[in-house]
Amino acid sequence: MNLASEGIITNIRDFSESDKLVTILTKDYGVIETIAKSARKSTSRKSSKIELLNKCKILFTKSKSIPILLELELVDNIDFNKNPDLINYIFYFCELLSKTFSKGLEIEEVYDKISEIRTILPEYKFISIILVQLMILNFQGALPDLKSCVICSKDLTEERFLNG
Repeated sequence: MNLASEGIITNIRDFSESDKLVTILTKDYGVIETIAKSARKSTSRKSSKIELLNKCKILFTKSKSIPILLELELVDNIDFNKNPDLINYIFYFCELLSKTFSKGLEIEEVYDKISEIRTILPEYKFISIILVQLMILNFQGALPDLKSCVICSKDLTEERFLNG
C-alpha cells in the first residue's frame, strides 16, 4: 500500500552500502523512518534531495519492518552552503524535533508551525530556535505563564512587564 504526504527531513543516516535511513516529520503520519534505496549512489535521483530540513512531497510504502521511500519531490530547501553558521542551527533544530516527536505520533497541528519556522531560520536563526523551543514546551503542556506575575499573581500589562 503506497502512502503520500508532505514532510520535513529531520535525520539522515547511512543504512547499508547503498541505502540511507531517513527520518521524516510528515503532515499526515507523524514521524516516520524510511529506507531510501540506492540513495548513497551518486547516480541516484534521491541523493541530492535528501538533506536536513528539506521540505518534500513523499511517496512511501509500508513494509513488514521499515517503510520504503519510493519517491521524493523537493518542495523547498534551505541552502546552508551560502551561510556556513546556519549548519549548527539546522542540526540543533533537527535534534529538537527528533527528540520531541516520537515515531507514529500524529502532529498535524504543529507541522504547519514547524514548517513556517523553518522558512525564517536562515534570516532569524536565534529567534527560530526560541520559537521551536516554545512550541515544543506548549506541545508538552509545559509552556511558562507569561501573562501574570509568579510572585503576586497580578496580570502583567505591557507597561508593567517592561518597567518591572
